[in-house]
Amino acid sequence: MNDPILEIKNLNTCFDNGYSRIHAVNNVSFNVQRGEILGIVGESGSGKSVACLSVLRLVPRGGRIVGGEIIFDGEDLMKKSKREMRKYRGCRISMVLQNPLTSLNPVIRIGDQVSESLLLHSKEKRGRVMSKVVDLLKAVKIPSADMQVSQYPHQLSGGMRQRVVTSIAIGCEPELLIADESTTALDVTIQAQVLQLLRDLRRERGLSIILVTHNLGIVAGMCDRVIVMYAGQLLEIAATEELFANPCHPYTKGLLRSVPRLTNGKKRLISIPGQPPDMSRVPEGCPFWPRCEQSMDICKSENPPVSTAGSGHEVKCWLYAHETR
Repeated sequence: MNDPILEIKNLNTCFDNGYSRIHAVNNVSFNVQRGEILGIVGESGSGKSVACLSVLRLVPRGGRIVGGEIIFDGEDLMKKSKREMRKYRGCRISMVLQNPLTSLNPVIRIGDQVSESLLLHSKEKRGRVMSKVVDLLKAVKIPSADMQVSQYPHQLSGGMRQRVVTSIAIGCEPELLIADESTTALDVTIQAQVLQLLRDLRRERGLSIILVTHNLGIVAGMCDRVIVMYAGQLLEIAATEELFANPCHPYTKGLLRSVPRLTNGKKRLISIPGQPPDMSRVPEGCPFWPRCEQSMDICKSENPPVSTAGSGHEVKCWLYAHETR
């Protein structure tokens, strides 16, 4: 793979709370190839969502990007003005947020919300735009789409609301779609339908997708490559099959061991000991060493370099540091 639509280089995003600086994204580098689905996994607070919001330069209040490059289709977004970024957000790069109910305005009709980005990024008249809104709702498999445009969000089910926010995200035919925990609040049946919708969009439109999730089952069935994040750092990246067959970082192994299996019978679920670190007091060295069964003295004092564990497989762990690139 040598044609990335997005390249993140040494990205650093911090939050200042008046007492300390929190490194929510700490020196993270990765890329997204054209037409691929890249998964990002990790426990809550690992920096997944902040990394994605940084791509759009929509870091929440109190946070700021303090270093790194965000190269989208050959252009460094860090060098773009706020006005120039509006040409990218919702048009060339779109994002589906975690909770569709809070993403939609409860007092504005569905049709008006879907048409907003279309009116902003195109010169189409409102009458023609509303026709395209109906087509978008049909594209995301919403039944009776011509009737749903006049509905309010509370009149739709959770699955239908998720389809609506997806239609908003794909309305301007973006090249990159970021789906941030877009199936977390849905039951498994609706979840499967939304995931199939993303597959169809990738196949039909050549869409590149960043899929943020806690669910390793979704990762196994959806993603071409996977990033594992912890405490704001990227600990491992590999092709999906390679990661599941040959996990290297102790944290990745712990995540995979903790997945419930039908063959476990009445055995207790295996969990990773301890808790993720307080991001205002991340330990020196490798951030995972207090919870790691294989930690060494060097882990407590020095952060490991990125090492090669196979073709396209990189891991940030002292156990593999002899193959540092």
